[in-house]
Amino acid sequence: MSLAGGKNILLFSLPKASEEIKRVHPEFFQVEIKKRLPQTLSFKVEIRKVAIAISQEGSFYLVDKEGVLLEKRETNLDLPLIVFSGKIEQEPGHWLEDELLLKTVRLLYESKLRLLEPRSAQIVSERVIELILKNGLTVLFSSEKELKEQLDSLQFIFERAKIEGEKLKRIDLRFDKPVVVKSS
Repeated sequence: MSLAGGKNILLFSLPKASEEIKRVHPEFFQVEIKKRLPQTLSFKVEIRKVAIAISQEGSFYLVDKEGVLLEKRETNLDLPLIVFSGKIEQEPGHWLEDELLLKTVRLLYESKLRLLEPRSAQIVSERVIELILKNGLTVLFSSEKELKEQLDSLQFIFERAKIEGEKLKRIDLRFDKPVVVKSS
């Protein structure tokens, strides 16, 4: 489909045009097109926002909440950071291909939404993701379990520790019953 002018507005397919624009410009998160007859099309575009930085061999890859690579730079923008030892071969504007890395992006973003103040994350193994919060607490997540359930458990543990006045040092959510290590 061509987005060039000179076409009949009545035959112009809005969904196809929207998808074509997003395919050509992956930095656009959402494209909304409206027809105003007899001859006007209006466009509303929402641009993807940087949410997470991925550190790899001295470079920082900035991605949005869905794992779309937006840019590569030499400095971090004070964003939650994923320390990644694998290889990122995608060009800006494309989704990350590594499933475990995408899951780690979702983990950091969701923990940020839940006001857990994530500082960094690291893929320890195929099954383990380590999250470090700004208060120094280390949390181990299972990459094989649902992240939402693990984050719900983490919030419950935080609330309980807050009520009881306990300081937490490490939480391991990989098991059916989370393992909590308290500061002495």
